[in-house]
Amino acid sequence: MKYQEAIYKMNKRNKFNHRKEIVLYAINNSNSASAKKYECDIKTVREWKRRFIKYGNAGLMDKSRKPHHSSNKIDSELEEHIVDCRKKTPAFGSVRLNDYFNIPCHINTIYNVLKRNNLIIPHKTKRKKKMDMRRVKALYKPFENIMIDVKYLTDISKYHSYLQALNLPKYQYTARDVKTGGLYLGYADSVSVTYASIFVKYILKHLKRHNIDLSEVTIQTDNGTEFSGNLMNHDHGFVHTINELGANHRFIPPHRPNLNSDVETVHHHEEREFFDLESYSSYREFYDKIITYQYFWNYGRYNYYKGKKMPIDIMSEHFDGKKSVQLLDLPPMLINSSKKYLQVKNNLIKFDSTREYVLGLAASQKYLI
Repeated sequence: MKYQEAIYKMNKRNKFNHRKEIVLYAINNSNSASAKKYECDIKTVREWKRRFIKYGNAGLMDKSRKPHHSSNKIDSELEEHIVDCRKKTPAFGSVRLNDYFNIPCHINTIYNVLKRNNLIIPHKTKRKKKMDMRRVKALYKPFENIMIDVKYLTDISKYHSYLQALNLPKYQYTARDVKTGGLYLGYADSVSVTYASIFVKYILKHLKRHNIDLSEVTIQTDNGTEFSGNLMNHDHGFVHTINELGANHRFIPPHRPNLNSDVETVHHHEEREFFDLESYSSYREFYDKIITYQYFWNYGRYNYYKGKKMPIDIMSEHFDGKKSVQLLDLPPMLINSSKKYLQVKNNLIKFDSTREYVLGLAASQKYLI
């Protein structure tokens, strides 16, 4: 069999052995004799013999066909800029980096730069979606379905040290409107029916002030005791508070946390984008930063699941510009029974420079008319 035909059908190991046989036969006899025996050109024998003498066994392996220079390769300054942007925002992928930093190259190129610099964060788990609910959720009205859940902050390693040193909140009460993705937060030192009731009342009264019909609002929760999931009669507690204000409540079936996926998604992104990154020197600084993050979520964070729209974008499709901004303008609530913390809460609620900045941004984008 001729050399080219034989080499084409061989794997990497057999190619090496075949070439070594050709070279050794040429060394012990002659180049022409080896070319005749193995049915190859004498130039092929000379080339492999030269590479074997110069590089040894490594010279008999195939060389990489990768080009030494690429005309499409980005310059080193742009690559350093991408790496710097990623380090400033470790939770941003190639799409968000491109959108927020206006990087002048394709998102695939940005991804390759991140991968080359070992900046790709692997996902902890990969769950397959059993059902695509996008079409169903797209038919909802704003505030038709609000999901509420509690996030335990005590198991976040970086936050835990600040929690102990500054006596920061241990639990986060999270509410998210399914239609718009709008986010509302509350913080407390324990998980209880009382705190959950105070939090949901805080949200529903805010909606009522802006003329939202509460009879069309449904609050959805799991069956936790803080949501009165252990009660047979709801003549008091969390569900009673909701019904008393004229809204509706719905429990999800047991062991089905995926039905609260919208609020669970907030917990996932918030941990990566906020709690794993931020540090605090005081309780007040914690509040200032968390209110900034909430307003960033509502007024500045793209939701690619909802067609690259922010909550304010979707809200403005259903209400006039001023009302859409006001509906999302609800500062995080500090829910505490201690008098000391209530005093701190009152001081913090007045500290709203962040809100003024965000509302000014909304006005510049013509959401405030």
